Amino acid sequence: MCKCTIRDLPDGSGGRSALDGGHARAARVPQAPALGVSAGFAPPFAGHAALCTIRLALHSRAAMKDKTYDRAYFDRWYRDPRHRVRASGETRRKVAMVVALAEYYLGRPIRTVLDIGCGEGVWRAPLLKLRPGLHYLGLDSSEYAVARYGQSRNLRLARFGDLAELRFERRFDLIVCSDLLHYLRAPELVRGLSGFAELLEGLAFIELFTSRDPVDGDTAGFLSRSPAWYRQRFAQAGLMACGSHCYLSPLLQRSVSELERAVPA
Repeated sequence: MCKCTIRDLPDGSGGRSALDGGHARAARVPQAPALGVSAGFAPPFAGHAALCTIRLALHSRAAMKDKTYDRAYFDRWYRDPRHRVRASGETRRKVAMVVALAEYYLGRPIRTVLDIGCGEGVWRAPLLKLRPGLHYLGLDSSEYAVARYGQSRNLRLARFGDLAELRFERRFDLIVCSDLLHYLRAPELVRGLSGFAELLEGLAFIELFTSRDPVDGDTAGFLSRSPAWYRQRFAQAGLMACGSHCYLSPLLQRSVSELERAVPA
């Protein structure tokens, strides 16, 4: 769950950031996933997750050595005005866009959301404000975030690669994975993506930055890869780009017209 952003361009053209009081356009903190089900989560999702929680938690502790995602980390990149890169209101607008697009393709309101690399679960509140009845599950590798907010925000400990094996009794209408993949090494990234086709019912929001983006913020551990590299991995996972970091599940692709498909510039 690291923090990255698109750097303001020298000519001052900050794109949408100009609407946010001069802040740079920011991606959400990349985070590693968290697992399981709280008492408030729908029973159909509880079965396999409960069995996997201990194994995945142990795997997460053993594998995640590079950074410490503690309270100091989140204070720095989320709350400290000297370092935070997410502008006020940006997450709310992003959530509204993603929900609208998911519901457009599904043809109904979303009911279930899986947030992979959720950090402190910052997507949960705006999602519930838009759709009060939805079921939200956040996954992250931060023991601090899960210990502090696991019960109240339904966050569980896991890694992105665990999605290759983790299954629930029902697919998710929306999968969120924001500002995470550009910090993962290729084997874990490919392993986690391999589970999307079975986990996803509707739309995935996979926000990341590439070698063609002027990246700023928490760049420690950032892996600079080409857009083509990511497009190939998403296609291999059965995901179809439809614009603005959004990808459709194989189940929805049959009803998409040709010009709805996002193609490389």
